[in-house]
Amino acid sequence: MPLPTPLLTASSHFQRIQAWLARFLPWAVLAITLTVTYNLWKDARQNATQELQSRFDLRVRPIHGYIEQRMQAYEQVLRGVDGLFAHDHIVKRNEFRDYVERLKLEENYPGIQGVGFALIVPKTARDKHIAAIRKEGFPAYAIKPDGERDIYTSVIYIEPFNERNRRAFGYDMYSDEEYPRTGDSASRLRRTAMERARDSGKAAISSKIRLVVELETDKEAQAGFLMYLPIYKYGAPHGTLAERRANIIGWVYAPFRMDNLMVGIFGELATEIDIEVYDGKELSDEAVMYDSDAHHARSKLSDARFKTVNSLDIAGHTWTVAIHSLPNFEALLDRGKPGFVAFAGIGASLQFALLTWFLVHGRERALQEARIMNRELIESRNQLEELSMFMQAAVEEERKHIARELHDELGQTMTALCFDLNWISENMDTQEGRIRDKLLSMSAMVNGTVDVIHRISEDLRPGMLDDLGLAAAIENYVTEFSERTGIPVKLFMNPLTSGTDDKVATALFRIVQESLTNVTRHSGASLVTVYLQELEDQILLIVQDNGRGLSLGQDVNKKTYGLLGMRERVKMLGGTLNISTEPGSGVRIEASVPKCVKEYTQ
Repeated sequence: MPLPTPLLTASSHFQRIQAWLARFLPWAVLAITLTVTYNLWKDARQNATQELQSRFDLRVRPIHGYIEQRMQAYEQVLRGVDGLFAHDHIVKRNEFRDYVERLKLEENYPGIQGVGFALIVPKTARDKHIAAIRKEGFPAYAIKPDGERDIYTSVIYIEPFNERNRRAFGYDMYSDEEYPRTGDSASRLRRTAMERARDSGKAAISSKIRLVVELETDKEAQAGFLMYLPIYKYGAPHGTLAERRANIIGWVYAPFRMDNLMVGIFGELATEIDIEVYDGKELSDEAVMYDSDAHHARSKLSDARFKTVNSLDIAGHTWTVAIHSLPNFEALLDRGKPGFVAFAGIGASLQFALLTWFLVHGRERALQEARIMNRELIESRNQLEELSMFMQAAVEEERKHIARELHDELGQTMTALCFDLNWISENMDTQEGRIRDKLLSMSAMVNGTVDVIHRISEDLRPGMLDDLGLAAAIENYVTEFSERTGIPVKLFMNPLTSGTDDKVATALFRIVQESLTNVTRHSGASLVTVYLQELEDQILLIVQDNGRGLSLGQDVNKKTYGLLGMRERVKMLGGTLNISTEPGSGVRIEASVPKCVKEYTQ
């Protein structure tokens, strides 16, 4: 007996659906699982990149301070010369030479090419001035460049008086007239810096120029600049702009070759990063004063994975420092973990797609394959959980390693340096007051660096967590948190036994750390309460604040609050995490985990 027409229609429709599922469902499963694999791979790669970013930041952070401190030290050299003129009407050539020789410029101040003095010579006294200098034993002396001007600023002293520096002897840096070795624009840049120093009474540096001591035929010619400090008439006032312009007699100055200066500052620091210094705020080829990678295949700032650009104020003039990573530094990026995630995820995706294909082909075979798939899914889930736990453990282990390196290596070195500086300061002759003050300042900076290293080390992996256990580590962290943020934290804990699993202790400490971080970022709370209690076979942790809380429609699992990471940690330990919140009533985070968890392997 034939089937009725409606039944035939329903049967054919079901067959079409079954055929469609057989054709497309395995591909859909493959697409979904590959998407999940891609997200896991991307997260692993992002974590590896963030770790290398931290290493880059640690290398870059002190560079700007190195530049500023070195230039301040060179400014003090000029102020020392200013002290000579402040105690006498005239400083003689041999006195100037002896003072500069005692500075040992080449040994103590890399990059500085010398120290000179440019005297202001009125037009009416030009011939008398030239005759006086020639009588000192310089019969060929003349003011350069030639030409009639109202005033001249001849370089009469320049030490060391070697072959290179003798090219500047008699040079009028204040002149607007073109000089064959420099050019009109360089003259204007010098004059601008000299006027800024004269009017402010402070040190000033010029823009990027070609130094007079650099001949066009010099094979090692470098970008340069000059630092000027005004010298005023002995005993005359210079408190106002008018007094400074009326009583200036000249400038003490120092020429700098940029490559020599920066190598003296950085040493071997730039082997894995490229340091570029630009004159002004514009990053252009014309403005480049220094490039640590100039002698190699020049890498571009825009192509670098890690980069930073900052402006510095050097004696009233702006320098821009651009720093970026080089390929050999970027090669340190850990690709092992992301590769493992990708390999395992692709394999699991293909397996799921194949199982789906078997499921939709035949009832009898589908039942059998369903049982197999169920076992495989359980095993795959366990594998993914083990992989996640392995990655968490690897991150904690790496944090331990970095913390130990910061504390044991860099921290101890800085502490030893601080002791040496304090010893020098205590044993320094009392007449060397300025040096004592400088040493005390350096000691304070070293102490500050030690504190920063200690804080970074504690954030990465608190040593107390390994040495004294969970309770002591939490107590120390909340105390530091209250001191740093001004938000009081009430802590209630009962004594914990020594049998707490290390992974449990790490997870609970990270939950406290993340919860307090969310308080400072989002809650606006004025009080936080932390409970830590050990039950029979569980450890209970509660963190509650009195902040603004979350609205009922707000997803408390958003990554912006770090709560998703807390859930994953607790879930992997076989525990539970409850989050309760109401607008205006703060947030309560309650975690309960076993004291011991099942071991896992890689």
